[in-house]
Amino acid sequence: MKYQTRDFGEVELEADREIEFVKPILGYEEYRRFTLLFDESIGTQLIWLQSLEERELCFILADPSLLSQEYRPVISQEDGELLGDGELLCLPIAVIGEDFKKTTVNLRNPIAVNTQQRRAMQLTLSGEYPLRKMLFEGGE
Repeated sequence: MKYQTRDFGEVELEADREIEFVKPILGYEEYRRFTLLFDESIGTQLIWLQSLEERELCFILADPSLLSQEYRPVISQEDGELLGDGELLCLPIAVIGEDFKKTTVNLRNPIAVNTQQRRAMQLTLSGEYPLRKMLFEGGE
């Protein structure tokens, strides 16, 4: 199917690229169908979480390998059951400002994606993870 996106224009996606949110993103409860997109010119470390229901609804996610610290959130049993068996990715939402070097990520409320079941949800983790963490050490 063809979809209109905020940052990539029209894209054609196979049905198996759709991800269903089993628990919605906070503030966007009416949207459940998304896909993950990549900008090949910058690689796979930044990921676009594009709504398939609303063209302008798109979040930028960061690959945790970009962080200077290890990021391995623990998913509750209840959330794990909703996501199902399979490989889980926990991807923090990035806030990219005018100065890309000052990009922050929300480590407390990442997006968890089961890549095999094509299910996702926004997690709410304990207070040990900050809401705003600089993605690049020293803003560089």
